[in-house]
Amino acid sequence: MLLRYSPDYAITHLEEERLSVSKVSTFNDPFELHFSKGKTPSRNDIKRQLRSPNYIAQVRRRYPNLSDRQIKKLTKENRSEIVANLLAEQETIYEEQQKRLAEFMDTRGRVMCFVEPDVGSPFELPMWAYYSYKHTGMRIGLSDTFIQRKGFLLLKVSYSDTPPPYNFASHGNRPVVKSELFNIISTKSTGWRHEQEHRLIIPATDCYDEPDSKGELRSYVRLKPSDLMRIDLGARFDEKKVRQVLKLKSKYPDLEIFKAIQEPNAYGLQYEQIT
Repeated sequence: MLLRYSPDYAITHLEEERLSVSKVSTFNDPFELHFSKGKTPSRNDIKRQLRSPNYIAQVRRRYPNLSDRQIKKLTKENRSEIVANLLAEQETIYEEQQKRLAEFMDTRGRVMCFVEPDVGSPFELPMWAYYSYKHTGMRIGLSDTFIQRKGFLLLKVSYSDTPPPYNFASHGNRPVVKSELFNIISTKSTGWRHEQEHRLIIPATDCYDEPDSKGELRSYVRLKPSDLMRIDLGARFDEKKVRQVLKLKSKYPDLEIFKAIQEPNAYGLQYEQIT
């Protein structure tokens, strides 16, 4: 079971047997999908790229009327000019790859963020403050069967002082492949290490969009009765809403509900089961 912090509006989502999912572009960290430039290509690197099948395929997509033989002939005749232009365009290529990666993720996938079930850890205190609106929200525990649905991919975030490199000397302007994408999306600054985050990548085709109560379009994924295992209510959770949460037991038979209580003699939380 993994845990997800949320404001208390998630009660309504759970009543509707769904949870919100996010596009990476909406995350709070401006360094999402950030990667370093890696090795800058030399003239010889680019010359090797011009002989690669990938280069031929790229040119063919741009000029579909040219045969492979014509592409090779034109490349040979204009090699010096092409190499000089590609060397000059490295900064533009880097920016294009970052834009392409963001567009790919927003088009093809949605993300849910979780933490490991380290209940009682001191690091949970800022998490309640960040993501459960000053401890007034809730923490939701979802089953392994939900996490392991077909097509879903769980990535454990790693933390680093430097972003993962993208090797332009080897790859040039070709699309980022899946292995690189997964490494980039699951790497964050060491400043976030206390979160010990896991990211669940969900195909966009498994989600649907619908306006929320404010009229803003949001993405959702459906829940099954067996998906919801646990709810922890924050230390400042509105007591008037507890009854509304308890009614969720009728939809999710395996659900256990706890209430966070401040430790009297320590900076910590205890969890008291209320169902």
